[in-house]
Amino acid sequence: MSKSKLGPVPKRWVVKLGTGILSNARGQVDVAQIRQIANQVVELRRQGHEVLLVSSGAVGCGMSLLGLKKRPTVMAELQACAALGQPRLMRLYDEAFGCSEVRVAQVLLTYLELDSRSLYRNVQRSVEHLLQHKGVVPVFNENDVVSYDELIGARFGDNDQLSAHVAILSGRSG
Repeated sequence: MSKSKLGPVPKRWVVKLGTGILSNARGQVDVAQIRQIANQVVELRRQGHEVLLVSSGAVGCGMSLLGLKKRPTVMAELQACAALGQPRLMRLYDEAFGCSEVRVAQVLLTYLELDSRSLYRNVQRSVEHLLQHKGVVPVFNENDVVSYDELIGARFGDNDQLSAHVAILSGRSG
């Protein structure tokens, strides 16, 4: 099928990165993979696309920092892993993108921000403002320390639904 039949290439992309793509065979965060993803996103940006990332991996990073071999089952321990892991995950993204002089912006959400009209609009305005800065890539994740819905699979479910919400939120209408 020719490009003309497919229509225009989307200018704004939402890319969901699950734990499986961010982890190596041992279940640890794969730094080389994060660098490769950063390079691909930088290339998309060079081609004129805006890219928003929805990233899992905070709990896995926290597990590594705590030396845990098995995913915890106690909610408080999962939340502690997320609290420790989220800054490390963002540092890894910052380092990977920083090689290309691109900055990352952390956007942590809960279902409440997406359910409240005023909070939703606040997030939407913030994202639009971030995207106006050509050297910034927003990185979204559910705020597991405050909302444990993703940890138990109740709301976003490993960021699958969150990425759909981010796609709608970041649409140019409204």
